[in-house]
Amino acid sequence: MKDSCINCNSIIHVAVVDDDNTFIERYTMMVDGFMKKNGLECSITCFADGNELIQNIDGSSDSLASFDLYCLDIEMPGMNGLELAGEIRRIKGDVPDITFVTSNDNAVYDVFKFKALGYVRKSLLEKDFEETMGRFVREWRNRTRLYEFESKEGIFTKTASEIIYGEVYGHNLRICCNDGSYKIKGTLSELAAMLKDEHFIQPYKGYLVNCQYIGFLKSRELTLKSGDVRTIPVSKYKWQEVKEEYMKYIKS
Repeated sequence: MKDSCINCNSIIHVAVVDDDNTFIERYTMMVDGFMKKNGLECSITCFADGNELIQNIDGSSDSLASFDLYCLDIEMPGMNGLELAGEIRRIKGDVPDITFVTSNDNAVYDVFKFKALGYVRKSLLEKDFEETMGRFVREWRNRTRLYEFESKEGIFTKTASEIIYGEVYGHNLRICCNDGSYKIKGTLSELAAMLKDEHFIQPYKGYLVNCQYIGFLKSRELTLKSGDVRTIPVSKYKWQEVKEEYMKYIKS
């Protein structure tokens, strides 16, 4: 096992959709400045309305049409931001991140049905922007940071979000991932050290679990919500620590 690495050549593609040209110019500068501050490179494409964006991405195989982040104004003539988010989910699925911008504070309650990262209220632009973009960067890094493992078959890489859990398996170490299980070289403590900046917890001796895949957490066990539906014991001595770490993940 080796420390993580990020593909420094990755460019984050951002789509900003708003019918206010003055606001688009300001928001674009904010996005670009935030990315540079975090050592990231981005490409920003602006659209005046939802139909223009949909024509760009619908059925397109062009990688430039595959945005990593969609920043959508909710109040737009024609197709509003919520309707546009529904179309993006239909065309692109759950992987692209979506954030909303709104001048109507009451509209924020409608955004989460679209699995949005958050919303930016124009009345609290600076505060909401920093929080929402910070959340996006954490999610993006989680998807793009690669960890290197070695098995009998050879060396392979996984992102943290692809790893459901790790466990001691006989005299070996096994990681269960979205595409199957792998016996790897190393120890559980080495795996935990490598993934220390990710949301993994050790509920019981011999297990390291990704908080992303926890469906239910109880004082004696947790249930996974992955394809590998199973329960994992929680040590009574670790319950408080596990609960606190899981709550940190939920709040983040």
